[in-house]
Amino acid sequence: MKKVFKNSYNIVYVNCHKTAIQLGFKINKEDIGTGIIKFKIGASLWSFGENFVVQISEMKNETVVEVSSEGKVGLQIYDWGKNKENIEQFFETITEQLSK
Repeated sequence: MKKVFKNSYNIVYVNCHKTAIQLGFKINKEDIGTGIIKFKIGASLWSFGENFVVQISEMKNETVVEVSSEGKVGLQIYDWGKNKENIEQFFETITEQLSK
């Protein structure tokens, strides 16, 4: 899923961090040059945990944020909507932060 923001690349990048921390995600790996931030999400009642990847890119006067979330364990066939929920929460939170 992706979303376009009118904010600068640097502002969006920093707010991706803030959003993930606010949601309890743990940074696994990041590279500001490529715009990739990888997070780990802990296990819950619904899953064994997720790998959450944010790809940030700059296009003219806009910044595009593309997000993916998938289960950490390949054996988990159904995620009970947890990945979709993670993505929706992430975009709701970052949109709110960038509108301040």
